Amino acid sequence: MFWWLPGCAEPASRLQTAAPSTHVSRREVWHDAELLAGLEPGRDVLVGAGDSMAPVYGDGTILVIRPVSFNELHEGMTVVYLNSEGRRVAHRLVQHEERGWRARGLNNPEPDDELITPQNLLGQVYASLAHELDETKAGAAH
Repeated sequence: MFWWLPGCAEPASRLQTAAPSTHVSRREVWHDAELLAGLEPGRDVLVGAGDSMAPVYGDGTILVIRPVSFNELHEGMTVVYLNSEGRRVAHRLVQHEERGWRARGLNNPEPDDELITPQNLLGQVYASLAHELDETKAGAAH
């Protein structure tokens, strides 16, 4: 199973960096992500969308998400939560508050408006896998 993972609203000023990529095809990376997900019950594979987490991972990065207890969360951890619009958002935890955690995309100037709570937490980003952005070059000797 996989989901597209949209980012948050466009930041006021964006980092001018390219999305990470490798000389491996999207198909190979997808296969590897499914293998990683299959190693532990409850893991899922998602495809990131947007640039809120640039330069760590960009649009189209394949993510493996693992279940995590709310009590295990700590500052700096990248988690996925379901926002009030029903979108899955992967952002880094920046501050614990009485009612939940505040998160922010690395490329966003401000934290997200919504808190991460036990009810909307989906998991932790376990792995991010980049692939060749230009599929015609994937697998070619360099």
